[in-house]
Amino acid sequence: MSAPRDRKLSVLAVGVDPGALEGCTLERAEDLLGALANLADGGIDVVVTSLDLPDATGTDVIVSLRERAPEVPVIVVGDALAEPMDAFGAGASDVVPPDAA
Repeated sequence: MSAPRDRKLSVLAVGVDPGALEGCTLERAEDLLGALANLADGGIDVVVTSLDLPDATGTDVIVSLRERAPEVPVIVVGDALAEPMDAFGAGASDVVPPDAA
């Protein structure tokens, strides 16, 4: 699902600092509960998340996000908590290394 050209892509960053995202609207959540609340409000085009949150870890994070908003792509910032194939199996759209620009 692509954003119409007249509005910015809305990115929800969960437990990560996505850096500067030109042309995007950035929402932030520090934990899974906050992320789920943001998704419930609608308007999120993509989620970028850590798998090490204060209230959830590992692929449970992906599963919970996908259950709340199955149409929203989830990009995982890779870490030691899940193998990339496990993340994809749980519904992640992509996995990027933690030091990716």
